[in-house]
Amino acid sequence: MSDKYHASNATRDTLNKALTDIISQKKKISISAVARMAGVHPSLIHNKYPDIAEAIRLKSGTSAKCRLNVSRDKLVESHLKIKDLRDEIRNLQIEVKKLASINESLRRKFSELDAIANGKNIYSISSLSNRPLDSF
Repeated sequence: MSDKYHASNATRDTLNKALTDIISQKKKISISAVARMAGVHPSLIHNKYPDIAEAIRLKSGTSAKCRLNVSRDKLVESHLKIKDLRDEIRNLQIEVKKLASINESLRRKFSELDAIANGKNIYSISSLSNRPLDSF
């Protein structure tokens, strides 16, 4: 049992040294890279040294916790963007209603002026107020 424990510690030390070397050489950090440098199979790291596997993932930014934090940040950012877009939609809908009202007023005024300009028996009220009553 002592030899097995010693072998386990030696492998752990080899893996930690490999991780440290990869970091110091500024190489891409991955479980495969650490396993290659340590001379072991990547599955050994996954199965027998999950703490080292998680340390490798943390250093490379691929741990479940890191991915969760990144996902959470993106979700919060998306919610804020959705809120901003909904506010913009509400403001634009209000603007459309105002413009529709203005458009309807202008359409009615145009119809009135068109009728006055093209009608022979239609007079504007302002022009009638200046004419004597017997001129009708």
